[in-house]
Amino acid sequence: MKPIKPILLTFIAIIAFLYLCGCTFTQTYTVQLSNKPHPALDSLNKKYGFEQVELTGKKTSEEGDSTYTELTIKCINGKNIPSDDDEMKALAKQIASQVKHALNNPNEFENYRVLFDAKEESLLSTSENSNEEDFQSTELSN
Repeated sequence: MKPIKPILLTFIAIIAFLYLCGCTFTQTYTVQLSNKPHPALDSLNKKYGFEQVELTGKKTSEEGDSTYTELTIKCINGKNIPSDDDEMKALAKQIASQVKHALNNPNEFENYRVLFDAKEESLLSTSENSNEEDFQSTELSN
């Protein structure tokens, strides 16, 4: 068996480096709201009776220094959610705006995704149905 030549090892190292440079890395994390009271968020939660609201931040890094940030707001089992698409989009935008202003850093995310999630659980199964709306940070009121 012949030893591997240094040129071949260098070639393999270069290919591996180029492969890693072309990859996309995604980091998810739990988002914290600022410590200030948020009466608008409380009002929305009371009006629509969400069982739970989950906030998940996502930071995606692509080739080089390019990054993209997104906040997912998952509203679980809300009551009185409008069935009309335009009304649902308006509610989603209102929720995204209120959450944006409740963050420690309102400019942290480029995109806001609001999910209205309907979950039904039984002993044998769980079914889940979601409607989602996406907004750029610049679309949300300041």
